Amino acid sequence: MQTAILDGMTENMGVAWNQMISGYVHHGFIHEFTHTSAISACTNAGLFKHGKKVHAFILKTEENPKPEFLLSVNNALVTLYWKCGKVDEARKIFDKMLIRYLVSWNEILSAYVNLGHIVEAKSFFKEMPERNLLAWTTMIFGLAQNDSGEEGLELFDQMRIEGFEPCDSAYTGEITSCAVLGALEHGHLLHAQLVQPGHDTSLSAGNAIITMYVRCGIVEATNCVFLTMPYLD
Repeated sequence: MQTAILDGMTENMGVAWNQMISGYVHHGFIHEFTHTSAISACTNAGLFKHGKKVHAFILKTEENPKPEFLLSVNNALVTLYWKCGKVDEARKIFDKMLIRYLVSWNEILSAYVNLGHIVEAKSFFKEMPERNLLAWTTMIFGLAQNDSGEEGLELFDQMRIEGFEPCDSAYTGEITSCAVLGALEHGHLLHAQLVQPGHDTSLSAGNAIITMYVRCGIVEATNCVFLTMPYLD
């Protein structure tokens, strides 16, 4: 009933979530809300203290949790801690996990990249036992956004060598690297490569192309890209 009421609320969500989570934890009804949903609600509402209460409740009440339970809850906890700026605590939870799927590794990588911890991100990326397209794209974009454009270009090439076909986000990161480095020729080549798979219709890729041409002083190309974008933000 509480959750149904809250779904229709548009104001004072922080206070509402605060009261609801407190009630669940205090009365021991956390299973009605499910552990992962409760943690995710705290994450989305920025209620770190209450997320920690849920964490403490789980540690207190789940004496012999199943591996599947631990995996989903720990992944949610990792997200809670890093999105609330506690990346070291998130890493500690990850390090203690007995089971780690690729989503767990990607979450820590995203934490480092989004918080600007690019040295840790590079080290962690090398440690990953396997990498999917999301991991490659996250790392490439992170390098581009943290003044490591040359490394981003190299990683993009390595990704393709290992058989991954770049998505629009990967191209966005690569073109951003070109913008940072002023590598017009390489960026122009990437622009051409975007067209065949249809990634030129991507808003993020289009914005990256415009930024690159602007920084390289190619005004005519900038106007051309802008006028042909399917939609604007």
